[in-house]
Amino acid sequence: MDSHTTIRQKDQILSELYKSEHMKNAGPYARLKFAMDYWCALWFWPIDKADLLPSRSEFLFDMSLILEGTVSSVNVDKDVKAGQFSLFMTEEERMAVQLAGAYGDTIVDIPRLRNDYPRLDLVCQIAEKNHFMHWELEFADLFAERGGFDLVIGNPPWILLGWNEQATIGDSQPQFMIKKLSAAQTAVLRLEALNTIQTRITYYSEYITLTGQQNFLGAYQNYHILKGMKTNLFKCFLPQAWTYGNKNGVSAFIHPDGVYDDPKGGALRAELYPRLRSHYQFTNEFKLFEGVDHHTGFSLNIYCNKTSHSFDSIGNLFTVSTINDCYDNSVKGGLPGIKDENGNWNTRGHRDRVIKVGQSELLLFAKLFDGSNNWRQARLPVLHVIQFVEVLQLLAKQADCLSNYENVVCSSQLWNETTAQKDGTMVRNVHFPSNLSDIIYQGPHFNIANPVSKTSRRVCQVNSDYDSLDLTVIDESYIQRVNYSPACTLEEYYNRVPKTPDGQRLTSRYRLMLIKAYLVNELMPKKYIITAVDCRSD
Repeated sequence: MDSHTTIRQKDQILSELYKSEHMKNAGPYARLKFAMDYWCALWFWPIDKADLLPSRSEFLFDMSLILEGTVSSVNVDKDVKAGQFSLFMTEEERMAVQLAGAYGDTIVDIPRLRNDYPRLDLVCQIAEKNHFMHWELEFADLFAERGGFDLVIGNPPWILLGWNEQATIGDSQPQFMIKKLSAAQTAVLRLEALNTIQTRITYYSEYITLTGQQNFLGAYQNYHILKGMKTNLFKCFLPQAWTYGNKNGVSAFIHPDGVYDDPKGGALRAELYPRLRSHYQFTNEFKLFEGVDHHTGFSLNIYCNKTSHSFDSIGNLFTVSTINDCYDNSVKGGLPGIKDENGNWNTRGHRDRVIKVGQSELLLFAKLFDGSNNWRQARLPVLHVIQFVEVLQLLAKQADCLSNYENVVCSSQLWNETTAQKDGTMVRNVHFPSNLSDIIYQGPHFNIANPVSKTSRRVCQVNSDYDSLDLTVIDESYIQRVNYSPACTLEEYYNRVPKTPDGQRLTSRYRLMLIKAYLVNELMPKKYIITAVDCRSD
């Protein structure tokens, strides 16, 4: 006979457990939830309620109220009941509490606690706003019976948690969004915008929520294998699924592919690779995700808590059907390229597109791209066919490489688009430069052996707002439209140019441009990358 609780029965039980927090004496579920909510609430504490933040002794006393209850029939000194005592109580205080527990009726009356203690009421308000989820509590029966979930599957949110002043203020001051103000321009106008009470309330509320999320999700004790990585919500789902899955638990996610080549993602990859079974990398050229840029890359990933020594990887996919073709031995023909003979994205499958990645392959990638033997944390390149592994093996055998010339070759991004505007080095100015000193190049402007590949459009706001240039039409004096100008004097501008190891300005030396779209260059460590700056200025 099936002894499992039905969904209807579980809903009824859960409803009663939830209701118990409004009863005279809350049940175990409501008590535990309150205590766990309290700990989570500390990460999201409002700035204007900082005076209510508990000390260590106050926190422990509050926990005793939540878990063990208040006293109803014995008069204990008011300060003792209010928690105004040291973590190390006096003998008199200890006896008072012991007597209260021995002779009084101890109950957990949550409404009363909220009414009597403003701090506990604030905890409930924060929990109600943020909807904290406690997996061990909500699915206690499943963990007790099966040790965790059998299957976790989904498409977690691809949201990089970052503070966006323009969007926050723009809710009540639309001009901040309509005018597309830069971070530097927003900083200048911030105080004026915050003179409005409602805008100020919204601003601080959003800041508190975002900062709380960043601190919670970025805390080592909560997500230690994500330490050092930018906080993106989808990354947090991976260790959660592995932790709450049982020993044979399977999880499958659609998520961005950045975890495989993030220079700071080594600790995550060390946990990921032993669980990874299949990795299928896509580019959104066929709009599998509507509303997402067609350049966006993502992957289908299948993990299992029962560790393995290898996984399958297929790169440069555009349709799901290609995966089936790659495993279909009846599919014949030559190796398909990324595009077909007509210049269209290729959707043909082939068995040689399935790359079996094990320890030897990861060791190869670690040596070639990271200069390391730490294969457990190796970055994973996107390889189109298995034959490319052989090419990488030949490259890895070469003894002479750019890292042997560190005193000759150096790398730099030159200007950071955000910080260089804030410190007054450059200013947003979409224009045709009148001379070479007025040029600040960006990635779209140049290409392979071509420093005049594209020009900015008059309105240039997104990465597609550039037009290709016909080299047979322009003359040798042509300078394309760019998006930035120096914001300071030329003397100061050149003084701020980063220096080479021997102390010379980067712009005074011979330079090459790095085209980031190329696989091998994109995965090389910094010491291999040639600086990407204007080859003609200075």
